[in-house]
Amino acid sequence: MEDYIAMKSYVDFYNAAVAEISGLYSPQHPHRRWEYGQSIKHAHEYRPTCILDVGGCGSPLAYCLARLGCQVTVTDLRDYSQLLARQDRDIAFVKGDFLEVDFATYDSISCISVLEHVPDDIQFVHKLASLVRTGGYLLVTVDYHPSGLRLHDDHLRTYNLIG
Repeated sequence: MEDYIAMKSYVDFYNAAVAEISGLYSPQHPHRRWEYGQSIKHAHEYRPTCILDVGGCGSPLAYCLARLGCQVTVTDLRDYSQLLARQDRDIAFVKGDFLEVDFATYDSISCISVLEHVPDDIQFVHKLASLVRTGGYLLVTVDYHPSGLRLHDDHLRTYNLIG
């Protein structure tokens, strides 16, 4: 497995893993491939034992991380447990509001393009940080637009460099 990853880029690894479970997901935005590739890269380099993927049930990222041998827990407001079960990987699923559910601590947490959907992003980030074990990492991405223009109707905010 390590030789395979060393020979392929992380995005190629993601694409190959997604091809294995084709038909389970709708096509992903090209930027998601980069974001998921970063999470896969961190998982490959740092070898976390357990990972929490927050808000990621609509993506194949959990499958990719489990394929690397990580113990993955996914949490989302929507119920994706049947979809995760069809991936033939041991992926735990917790349905519910992230801020209201008690979680253990994790070696790694990924939160890909979620903050723009939550009412209190500061409280959300504080909780994310509180669940990362010492020496672990937190990978957070947000949708960005230089002018601050909201990119989608379901976004409560858009992040930019202005503030």
